[in-house]
Amino acid sequence: MELLQKWMGKAQEDPKNLQKKKLLEEYYEARESLRRSRAAFEAVSDPDLISACIFDLNAAQSRCSYLLQRLREMDVEELVGMIH
Repeated sequence: MELLQKWMGKAQEDPKNLQKKKLLEEYYEARESLRRSRAAFEAVSDPDLISACIFDLNAAQSRCSYLLQRLREMDVEELVGMIH
């Protein structure tokens, strides 16, 4: 985690690192959204709500996958292992 904090501190120095930091923050938010979607899915029993939760889960999973792919494309490889 110390590596992550050092890297995020350096992000303020370089505009490209700022972009990486923003993307990383979006990824963390997307993972939290996925966690909440999973919890909601586990908590409902109404068929209509189950369908809505499945939709939310799929959307959250797609968002996480997209952001993780973008992080890899931006050479944030040293962080990907830590966050995935």
